Amino acid sequence: GGGVEVLVLGVQQHPTDENLLTAALEAIDELHGLASLLQALDHLKASPPGARAGLWAFARAAKDRWAEVGALPHRETVKVILSTAHAHQDDYRVLSTALELLADLMREIVDMRC
Repeated sequence: GGGVEVLVLGVQQHPTDENLLTAALEAIDELHGLASLLQALDHLKASPPGARAGLWAFARAAKDRWAEVGALPHRETVKVILSTAHAHQDDYRVLSTALELLADLMREIVDMRC
């Protein structure tokens, strides 16, 4: 409903405000869950502030609810995180957050298969 439209409008009007983007993404996660947050990251990955905010929000949510991350399609999750990192190869914050997420995700996948 109306809450999502307000979030989208705020992001559209302030696309470089990393704090606002992070707050909006956390709200999207709260309203719609990790799958929607991952989808938002995929849409924002071209923008450096969007990539940083999206990865940070996803990493924070994943830490709190790791079981939900395991329920996401692994291939899609890895693809979004890798493509975000690839788009910002010179941004240390993007790379470090993406690599930490990928390492945790790979460890989870290996644990599930053993």
